[in-house]
Amino acid sequence: MKRVLEPELMDERQQAEAYAASDFTEPHDAFVRRFSETFPGFPGGHVADLCCGPADPTIRFARKYPNSYIVGYDGAESMLALGRKAVESAGLAQRISFKCQMLPIPDAPSGFRAYSREAAMSLNVVTTFSYCMETIIQAGKKRIAVTTVP
Repeated sequence: MKRVLEPELMDERQQAEAYAASDFTEPHDAFVRRFSETFPGFPGGHVADLCCGPADPTIRFARKYPNSYIVGYDGAESMLALGRKAVESAGLAQRISFKCQMLPIPDAPSGFRAYSREAAMSLNVVTTFSYCMETIIQAGKKRIAVTTVP
């Protein structure tokens, strides 16, 4: 059976609004908590939030780390429009900005990834919610090769 991928972007306003209205309190709080536990001395700084969607975890992170300046990236302008609105409402527009841009990795958010032993030993996963994105981001920062196998 050939796999049919879900649409990678929620381009339609109704899709983005439905997603933004969902309650992700538990996983988003868990992400910030686990980041804090993993990096207890993190002083803040410039942060990239890839696939930020409507910016709920972005806002939670900014509140936890008031010395952070965050750029949220997402490929769907419909999501970013909701993110901008939420950031304005939260009073964080001076510290959070957005850029509409795609990752050059098809189907990045879904399931299975394979890692070499060396790569696996050098990557830290701080959440089960977005482990694929975390490892892709870390691999890029550590100059570990990432490839897609169709």
